[in-house]
Amino acid sequence: MTLILASASPRRSELLERSGIAFERYIPKVDESAVTAAEAKALCLLKARLKAECALQECKAAGKTDFVVLGADTVVEKDGKIYEKPSGENEARAMLRSLAGAEHSVYTAVVMLSSDGTGCQTVERTGVTFKAYDEKLVEDYVASRLWFGKAGAYGIQDERLKPFVEKTDGDRDNVIGLPVKTVRKMLEEKEQWLLWK
Repeated sequence: MTLILASASPRRSELLERSGIAFERYIPKVDESAVTAAEAKALCLLKARLKAECALQECKAAGKTDFVVLGADTVVEKDGKIYEKPSGENEARAMLRSLAGAEHSVYTAVVMLSSDGTGCQTVERTGVTFKAYDEKLVEDYVASRLWFGKAGAYGIQDERLKPFVEKTDGDRDNVIGLPVKTVRKMLEEKEQWLLWK
């Protein structure tokens, strides 16, 4: 059985590689901007499902057999407001300013679909608390462009951001973009997956 990561994220690839899980990378042709939802958990689940379903169909059309597609999506939420990937420096700066001084939630949805018609899904949450707003730190981070392509305008693994992070409550890999322990458990329990509808 081949695991196919349906994601353009280099961070998700790195997390799987680091964990020793063998996989092939596939970038699904999807328009994530067309997906909307009022709640963070629902939004990331819909996007992860879209990626997985697209990759499943394209892999089947290419003649692949005996494979599992993994789709994932990460969003940040604070006080009911959803923070996705910022469109530019001004939005990145505003996001970091808004997230400062309190805890926010990072949700990553994982959807696995198998070529045999079965599948499973989950959404993991990790709490992240930032310290009080530090203008110089934030400006340096924004200037570095390390925020580009990251939900909430930050990567918790970035060295430049470490002084801004007070604590995390939960799986740190989930904040980076993929709860690897959960992924491994889902794969181990494949025989219990339900028929996907």
